Amino acid sequence: EDCFDVSSRGYLENYTGNYTHLTIPSTLKGKVIYGLEPSVFKHTNIESITLPDTCTTIGGYAFQYCKNLKYIYAPNVTKLYISAFNECVSLTSVCDQHPSSSTDSGAYLPQLTETIGFSFSGCTQLKSVSSSKLTTLGDIGYDFQACANLTQVYLPSITSIPEGTFKLCESLTGTFYVSPLV
Repeated sequence: EDCFDVSSRGYLENYTGNYTHLTIPSTLKGKVIYGLEPSVFKHTNIESITLPDTCTTIGGYAFQYCKNLKYIYAPNVTKLYISAFNECVSLTSVCDQHPSSSTDSGAYLPQLTETIGFSFSGCTQLKSVSSSKLTTLGDIGYDFQACANLTQVYLPSITSIPEGTFKLCESLTGTFYVSPLV
């Protein structure tokens, strides 16, 4: 608890710890945790994190350059702001189902409906994206740019694909399914 500040609106900010594995409680310092402020974990050595059910947003750059981040479980996050996971090179998947094993790696975001842009850009080990509730990729675009190992995409609820969303995804030759409305 001492390694975080909590804003007046219930957002985690100013992480100063050195932990590699974190489980964030739903209440810290007497405040319910509703989200993560921008850059809260940027450039840290975090490897895994579980966010509370009360957390619904991940601020811009929150995990940017977290090169060791392999696992995040955010059961009720609906929105990712710009570059939330930019260059998290150890993430291998983005999906909406919880892993069957604690050794599975990936970003598990079962309620995710919206991104702002560059969300997973530069996640070079990302191999698959599967999100049934994701409807909006932000107008900024480039959400999966430079995900060189991305081979599978399943986004059945997407309404449009902004410019550059899959730019520099050289391996994207496998399964690719988006909403028939696109």
